[in-house]
Amino acid sequence: MTDLSDRSVLVYDHGLFCELAIRLSREFGKVYYCCPWERSFPIVNDAVIGNGFSEIEWVDEIWEVLDQVDLFVFPDVLHSALQLHLESLGKRVWGSRTGDRLEIRRAYLKTVQKELGMHYPEYEVVRGLDALRERLRQVEDKYVKLSKYRGMMETFHHINYDLSEQLLDQLAVKFGSVKNVCPFLIEDPVKTDIEVGYDGYCVDGQFPELAIQGYEIKDRCLIASVQKYSEMPEEITVVNETLSPKLHEFRYRNFWSTEIRVKDGDSYLIDPCCRCPSPCTEIQMELWENLGEILWEGAAGNLVNQQPAAQFGVEAIIDHHGDETGWRTLQIPDDIRRWVKIYNVCKVDDTYAIPTYPHSCDAVGAVVGIGDTIEEAIDQLKEHVEKLKDQPVSVKMEALYEAIEAVKKAENKGLEFTEQSVPEPESVL
Repeated sequence: MTDLSDRSVLVYDHGLFCELAIRLSREFGKVYYCCPWERSFPIVNDAVIGNGFSEIEWVDEIWEVLDQVDLFVFPDVLHSALQLHLESLGKRVWGSRTGDRLEIRRAYLKTVQKELGMHYPEYEVVRGLDALRERLRQVEDKYVKLSKYRGMMETFHHINYDLSEQLLDQLAVKFGSVKNVCPFLIEDPVKTDIEVGYDGYCVDGQFPELAIQGYEIKDRCLIASVQKYSEMPEEITVVNETLSPKLHEFRYRNFWSTEIRVKDGDSYLIDPCCRCPSPCTEIQMELWENLGEILWEGAAGNLVNQQPAAQFGVEAIIDHHGDETGWRTLQIPDDIRRWVKIYNVCKVDDTYAIPTYPHSCDAVGAVVGIGDTIEEAIDQLKEHVEKLKDQPVSVKMEALYEAIEAVKKAENKGLEFTEQSVPEPESVL
């Protein structure tokens, strides 16, 4: 494993992946963290994310330490021009570069899928909320998506107009004067019980020898298995291999995750994640012992394979009981600190504090467990969760029942998750 103790890294992030910077401090000699906070009237809530941690140094802006940084890490989408500029200065950059358009430009992804002969749901694009409203009066059972401005609207399932009308009214207020400017994508559902995906990373269209196959119960939990890439279900790898030339063209060097629905043996890529996925990045921070080396070499175009610490990983989302419109706090025992990953967090003395931000919600992080069997990983997760019992949080352990059910259902249809025996769902409760 490459010795990085004399190297420095700066993580440029919007708050979701502060924990990645802390994780990299195990391998790098110096870790900086920069979270953009500037606005005409700055507020302290924006400026404290990443503050107070002994493992990392928070900086106002990257330019004040430019000459001291050996590697820049962009775990999220956007900032492609900045990445390319830093690269032009001779810096190593781990990031999606302009490849992030596969995620943030919905219609562009469909164009690429059509060009490459991939399967994708039927869709149409309408411009503006009035046109969207009119079209949704005429159709049922569709998914509505917005490009780039995810903070304005999450993808929603349109069942029928009566059920969507109130949401559309709220969006009209939210978008205000520009409600008829943004294009919306209306997509057919892919009717299937099988949803799989790849979690790992990509360097110039190349994928490492190991990968993670994960089953997510949205906003609640994820169970993951480390597999040889060559032995992963073809329904998963065919998507990566088809997109590989495009990712090479973008010089994509970042984490990579896919959401795939399998129908009649065909793979439908619903959404690629051209950044750190959450959940799953939290697991990868602990599964890959050489994570720093992966990013260091990958930023220079060199694909490095993982050194796994275990065969399985599980994570469950943490909900905070506090009012999301105010600051929320918790304390994490030192012996489980590395297994608890918090979003948008700063530290004040021994307290982890989460300020309010535009998209605050109950979920504030995740708890992780790993092991060489599914049972070991879940048992470790339970031990970590038990030590948070006195905190104002709840952890969505019960969702693991559904995750195990999903694994079993997929294996019954030929998508192997592991060579080991998968436990009965009841055993995880």
